[in-house]
Amino acid sequence: MRSATRMEPLKPIGSDIAPMESPLTGVLRAPTANGDIWHTLPLRQSTLKRYRGEWHAFEMWCNDAGFSSLPSSSETIVRYLQAAYERGRKQTGLALARATISVVHEWYRLQHEEVENPARSRRVSLVLAQIRVNGDKDTRPRKRKALRYEDLERVVAALPDDLAGARLRALVVVGWWGLLRASELLGLRVEDVEFERDGADLRLRDTKTGGVGEQSAALPLRDDVALCPVRELRRWLSRSGIVAGPLFPRLRRRAGELCVTDRALSYPAYHRFLRDAFARAGIPMASLYSTHSLRRGAATELAKSGGSITDLQEAGRWRSVAIAAGYVESAGVSHKAGVAGLHLTQYLRASLSRLSGARCEKHGHLFQAFFLLLRRRFHDGLLTVASAFGSTG
Repeated sequence: MRSATRMEPLKPIGSDIAPMESPLTGVLRAPTANGDIWHTLPLRQSTLKRYRGEWHAFEMWCNDAGFSSLPSSSETIVRYLQAAYERGRKQTGLALARATISVVHEWYRLQHEEVENPARSRRVSLVLAQIRVNGDKDTRPRKRKALRYEDLERVVAALPDDLAGARLRALVVVGWWGLLRASELLGLRVEDVEFERDGADLRLRDTKTGGVGEQSAALPLRDDVALCPVRELRRWLSRSGIVAGPLFPRLRRRAGELCVTDRALSYPAYHRFLRDAFARAGIPMASLYSTHSLRRGAATELAKSGGSITDLQEAGRWRSVAIAAGYVESAGVSHKAGVAGLHLTQYLRASLSRLSGARCEKHGHLFQAFFLLLRRRFHDGLLTVASAFGSTG
């Protein structure tokens, strides 16, 4: 008679796997001189600024409501998120608030091992899931309006002919033709500009999709003097007299005259100056425009003039094709705007080719230019096939 084999008790699935630590654990454990968490996070300055603002708002709310912010509890965090939702804050803002609270408590937990992270509790996750089901309370359009080419002409023509007007004129024209984010534009320094015979190249320091100095933007040399980014940039440098430091510095009035400083222009000031310029030019519904309207406007002109989605993705330095397509405003295009878009396509393709060649020469990889060209042709072919099927259906 066969003897019964003794069976070992089954272990729960995953019991032999070590628990995963947070990606920020190693960074947050690093000692700091003043105990400030923000000096330990390897994030962009603009992201750290938003984290500080979110944490400050949470602290102020806790102080007013009589709750402890650090350490906090899941009940406090749930009440804070629900209050923010009732005030009309969107889901992306609530997710940012939770992420900020979680990072701070993760740092605190590593200093006090017995404390759990309340922002990661199941209760907080369920509340955010319920908010996603209900949807945002504020149903207004999230995207800002695109600044079209004809509106760009009106804005530039209405700017005053002084030092502040010259700076804002260069900001608007360079930002529009370069499809630059506000952080990329305001983070430029004089040494990041390299003038060429057929345009100018910009070394971008603060980008969302790359590290410091890893990405570049190209500016075309246009026949239209009033809207040529290269000429406007040269005119600004000549008039301001700056040879180093921030490309667009703050201005200060001394002895009744405007003078440049050694500090870069801040985003709130740039946003305010741009809104005033839109209103001065008589742009309808100027409150619906922002600093991102420049980037959206150039992307819309490029797409409406026949530029491929790959041209758009490379020009705007977007990682995803879907995100690049989301920047295109579905509005009618006038004849003048269409011509401007055709010029934009022509100049951008030439600039991208020049940038691709410069990267290949710098890094020694000759296949990069061929890869970019092959990818553009592949996407163009897919778009052609899709349109053919759409017309037959």
